[in-house]
Amino acid sequence: MDRLKIALVFGCHPSVFDIEQFLPLSETYELSVITSSLIGESVAPHLKDSRTALLTLPYYESSPTFLPGLENILKGFDLVIVKDRTNLCSYQVIKA
Repeated sequence: MDRLKIALVFGCHPSVFDIEQFLPLSETYELSVITSSLIGESVAPHLKDSRTALLTLPYYESSPTFLPGLENILKGFDLVIVKDRTNLCSYQVIKA
């Protein structure tokens, strides 16, 4: 049986706790963190010892919470968790 795919979407910089609380899910599920390339740089060190994938999308300084292409990437996931509630990426997840 294939493992369920979970996407964890960050539109702003997460705390270490925000990241680490989800890492145990990677033992049972296929977990991916999706964020901008700028945020991905600070998230990557916290994922290096887990089976969690990091997917980064371009960063736009004029609209830092917009993640271009997010809707298309999310098509392959069974569950999406958004760690922001008022950013553009939250709206993108709803649209997807």
